[in-house]
Amino acid sequence: MTVDGSRVFSQQSTVNSQQSTTLMWNQYCSVKKICRLG
Repeated sequence: MTVDGSRVFSQQSTVNSQQSTTLMWNQYCSVKKICRLG
């Protein structure tokens, strides 16, 4: 894999982890009704 390819791959995995964390947080907030972000 080229340097550019690995860089894009690492960026994608970072975005994916951020999205999954946001999804988990949204589910937790919807259950607890204590979401005060934003």
